[in-house]
Amino acid sequence: MSAGTPKRKPMKRAQAWIEGLRRTGIARFDELPGGAGARHYWRVSFEDGTSAVLMHALPEDPAILPPGLRSAPDEIPFVAMTAFLAQRGLPVPEIYAVDYDERWILLEDLGNTHLCDLPETSLVPRLREAVRLIARLHRATPEGELPFRRLFDREWIAFELQTFVEHGLRGSETGTLREALDALAGAIEVLPRVVCLRDYQSQNLMIDARERLRILDYQ
Repeated sequence: MSAGTPKRKPMKRAQAWIEGLRRTGIARFDELPGGAGARHYWRVSFEDGTSAVLMHALPEDPAILPPGLRSAPDEIPFVAMTAFLAQRGLPVPEIYAVDYDERWILLEDLGNTHLCDLPETSLVPRLREAVRLIARLHRATPEGELPFRRLFDREWIAFELQTFVEHGLRGSETGTLREALDALAGAIEVLPRVVCLRDYQSQNLMIDARERLRILDYQ
């Protein structure tokens, strides 16, 4: 999480909420890049020298998502997924506190180093570790009820693939590619189902202060 130029400042209520939890003053907020989603992040530096990350877990606009991707307005998928992954030994950030009304989450600060920031000499072993982590999650997939309703079904797969066609290509070749991707969606749909992290990639894998590989952005 690299600090960017502050553009949005958390509301004063957020500052009061955090200071009430930590019993220490806040020295500064630094806005962090939040990717393409609706969520906003700040690194909170405390006067005692510690830090945390504040997430404003705004919901995605349902109008731009297929039905299978939509959540109930009062849900915060990140919270349920963090608990689910932590229970299975996956290295996710610790959640310190949640304000469900305001959709604020105070969580562990994992630092500034992404997996993709590592030099090539140390990157390959870490990539192997990342593959082992996702394999652990697949093996730990339980039967029965899961803490989320989203299924990576044919509609969702087609939505993801067609997004590439719509925004990544131009010209007459798109028709042929749409047919091929539709066939691919059908082939993926019949595979055995396991828990799938949609954006499991090197910018969402962090190296923390103790040199441990950690997972982010899995909601």
